[in-house]
Amino acid sequence: KEEKKEKEEKKEKSEGEKEKKKIGIAEKRRNRRKPKLSHLGGDPESMPIKKKMPEENKQDGISTSTTTATKTKLVTASTTTLSLSPSSSSSSSSPSPSPIPIFSENQKKRIQGVPGCIVIPDFISEKEEIMLLQSLNKEQWMTPLKRRVQHYGYRFDYTSQNITKDDFLGPLPEWSSFLISRFLENSLFLSPPDQMIVNEYEPGQGISPHIDKVHIFGPRVISVSLGSPIVMELQHSNQEKTKKTLVLPRKSLILLSEDSRYKWKHSIPARQTDVVTDCISGKQMKIFRKKRVSLTFRTMTLSE
Repeated sequence: KEEKKEKEEKKEKSEGEKEKKKIGIAEKRRNRRKPKLSHLGGDPESMPIKKKMPEENKQDGISTSTTTATKTKLVTASTTTLSLSPSSSSSSSSPSPSPIPIFSENQKKRIQGVPGCIVIPDFISEKEEIMLLQSLNKEQWMTPLKRRVQHYGYRFDYTSQNITKDDFLGPLPEWSSFLISRFLENSLFLSPPDQMIVNEYEPGQGISPHIDKVHIFGPRVISVSLGSPIVMELQHSNQEKTKKTLVLPRKSLILLSEDSRYKWKHSIPARQTDVVTDCISGKQMKIFRKKRVSLTFRTMTLSE
């Protein structure tokens, strides 16, 4: 009987030790799953909450900020601009243009006091902007002026300031066709443009006040900005003190028609930096210029 009792006690002791081991193993597994919070006080509720910093207001290469001293809003062009060279890591096929958008009257910014002048921000998308810059980079640039240019449709003679039928170069390039469709669908041109000049402006370059030649170009002129924002000045031809200052963002369009086409001179001041008050937004803006490319479309009015 004593031997039997001793065996039962050993058995109970062995089973108890096994149970303790199981509990110990389970406890170790639970501890492994718990994150180490000793450096934060060990309590998840004591973990510091990271405050979300206010994001800088950026839009299409232009960022806005407010100075605490003067409360003056400044708009500064971003230092990041699009390269004219296609990226080596990008695919060889260009991104396809978006479906033709129809712009509302609210999206068309009419310049007060300058009849016929309209600015449309975001007339093209960023993918379309890249596609256009890459297409231009594959074409031949000319340097008849201080800035580089490309001519399509008809060649403009900078010496005679004229175009004749003999200056015909052929139809406008295929890569510009989606722009022309967009012009027509939004009634910006009433007939397809047949002449285009591409201008490349490096920081510090500009163009003097002028009115596009009325004896060879039609009643509407459209320019699309690529790569960087730029400042354009409008000056009444009979009232030199009457001046408007516009900031043209990249991807934007400007239309000159009616009085803005025939009675107002337009120019780009030759500056590295602009500090201006934009007549569209009413904001004071500061722009550090980068390389900017403009596509200017016109219709020809050559006599037979």
